[in-house]
Amino acid sequence: MLVIVVVVVWVTIANAMNGSKKPISTSTPTTTSTSAPKATTSSTPAPSTAASGAAAPCDPRKIAVTPMVDANSFESGQLPNFQIGITNTAKEACTFNVGTSQMSMTVTSGNETYWKSADCQAESSDTEALLLPGKMEVSAPFQWSREYSSPETCDGGREAVPTGGASYYLNVQVGAAKSPSGYQFLLY
Repeated sequence: MLVIVVVVVWVTIANAMNGSKKPISTSTPTTTSTSAPKATTSSTPAPSTAASGAAAPCDPRKIAVTPMVDANSFESGQLPNFQIGITNTAKEACTFNVGTSQMSMTVTSGNETYWKSADCQAESSDTEALLLPGKMEVSAPFQWSREYSSPETCDGGREAVPTGGASYYLNVQVGAAKSPSGYQFLLY
């Protein structure tokens, strides 16, 4: 099988999901296959996705999306890093749009929504990727500022969310594929 390393350019993920008009990182966000780790000298993992023009579009019911947070709890001043894992659970390779136009991250606690990546998304892009069966692709990390979001606060003036051991959940969605449950984490 011919595997071609394809850089899945999610240039706007950090900028768009940060709700900021300026980039928070100088590295280009990417997607990485967990099945074939590549040595890299940068802090951003090298992406690996197989390419083929013959694959059919993925059935969203066969795509598992997983919310990922870099720790279970965060002390004062520590910022959580969020990622999305995308796995094709079908038996055949298929193509799926993994671009920022399809990605959504939401932070909730109880019945309240505290932050949405779509609130201040300045730009979005479509990126078709070939997803191999059983191989998880992982987005580049996105650092959350521990602040509320709303479309009215895109230029700043955001309030910090409650801490002191407050429990939050990260929920993710890519297109019609949605995580069945959130990832719980605590803020101190």
